[in-house]
Amino acid sequence: MPPRRWETYASSLDAVEVDDGVGRIVVACSRPGVQVATVWGHLTPALSRAITTHASAQLKTTPYLVAFHNWREMTGYESSCRGQLTQWAMRHKHDTKLHLVFGSPLVAMGVTVANLALGNVLNVHLTLDSILAAMAAELRAH
Repeated sequence: MPPRRWETYASSLDAVEVDDGVGRIVVACSRPGVQVATVWGHLTPALSRAITTHASAQLKTTPYLVAFHNWREMTGYESSCRGQLTQWAMRHKHDTKLHLVFGSPLVAMGVTVANLALGNVLNVHLTLDSILAAMAAELRAH
C-alpha cells in the first residue's frame, strides 16, 4: 500500500499556523506523541518558536515525541533559528525522535551542521515518500 499523503497526517484539531509574511508554518499532532510540521518560505524565529512551543506542550502530555518535519518548501532560515532548534533538540534528544525532509541546499547545510552538534541523531530523508514511509511505520508501531 502506498504511503498516505502528507496532508492527511498534518490535519489535526490542535494545529497551529504562523504566517509572518516571510515564511509560514503549520504544526500539529496527528495523534498524541506524533508532531507533523510543514514550513514554506523563510524560517524566522516566530516560526521556529512555533515548532518548539508546540513540541514542548506535547511533551507535557506524553513521555516521548516523534516529529516529522517537511521543509521541502523552506527557502532559507535566520541563523538564530538553527541555534534555537538545535538547543531545543539537544535538551530533548532522549525524549524526542526527529525526522526531516528538505530540498534547499542552504537548509541541507544547516541541518548537517545541527546534526553534527547533536551527535547525528536527526533522521534525514531525501524524499517525501521516505519520510511518509517512516511516519507510517511509526504509527503502526504505536
